[in-house]
Amino acid sequence: MVRPKRSAYNSFVGFVEANAKSTSEGCGNGPMPLCVVLIIGPRRSGKTTLSRLMAREVMKRPPHLLRLVRSEQDDPDERVVSDEFCDPAIASTATMHYSPARIFESLPHALKEVRGQERVCTIVVEGDGYPCLRNAYPYHHRLFVTYPPTTLESVFRTRAEANVALQEVLNDTAAFASEIFGLLEAGALDDEEPKAKSRSPHLSVAMHRFLSSPLGVEIASRIQLQPGYQGLPESDIVLVNTGVGSDTPVGDECIRRLDLLMSRIRQDAGRHRLLFCCDPLDPHDPARGKLLARLATLCTQRT
Repeated sequence: MVRPKRSAYNSFVGFVEANAKSTSEGCGNGPMPLCVVLIIGPRRSGKTTLSRLMAREVMKRPPHLLRLVRSEQDDPDERVVSDEFCDPAIASTATMHYSPARIFESLPHALKEVRGQERVCTIVVEGDGYPCLRNAYPYHHRLFVTYPPTTLESVFRTRAEANVALQEVLNDTAAFASEIFGLLEAGALDDEEPKAKSRSPHLSVAMHRFLSSPLGVEIASRIQLQPGYQGLPESDIVLVNTGVGSDTPVGDECIRRLDLLMSRIRQDAGRHRLLFCCDPLDPHDPARGKLLARLATLCTQRT
């Protein structure tokens, strides 16, 4: 008897159910048994710098550092390799090359191996903004680090690119909503139907309502961003690291737009600042103290 192939959706549901207990366990006033912090961003933007800053200034116990490197091979060696890293604030450092096709399985195993026998443990995961990595685990905190942008186009799509991306995302999302939630009439997005049908009042109203929802706002925001920056909307903190770049008028405008975007899509933006522009290694940078205070508020109860 040939067993049916397990779909990606069923695999994801199984993964969420398997991790639900560990995610919710220990979320009271005491420390969590396992706290996983994800730090993503472009290469050489200062992710490790932020990890060490958190370890020294914020966290109550030395965290473990796990660097994830996306492999171009179909079947990479996904063993966790320990690194030599002389920093008393870091309990251990390790590197793992991962396959996007298997990251949902390999990351939980890697975290278990890094944790070892520790009952209470914090693991900082550093990686890129690849979608599968951002969704491979129910991280407790998400941070994004970047250097000061030199052009608007390096962070934001052009208007033409955004329009194309928005149409593609809306079509895919509406088809999913039709199948799972029954939000649209069956066949409303069928390519075989006349174009007039795809512009029907029912579809237009549904799209308008969808775009006005929190999920629609987040999706519409993501399509404004270049792929490497699409992890911004879900981040708890965004750090523009001026220690690895210089301020420019274009960069200032880009940061202003990012700050506005984050404030629009995050409900807690009015109570907590989300974007910080500073050199985390400069003790005289006035914004550094604010960053540390926000990190402390974010992590102290769980690390």
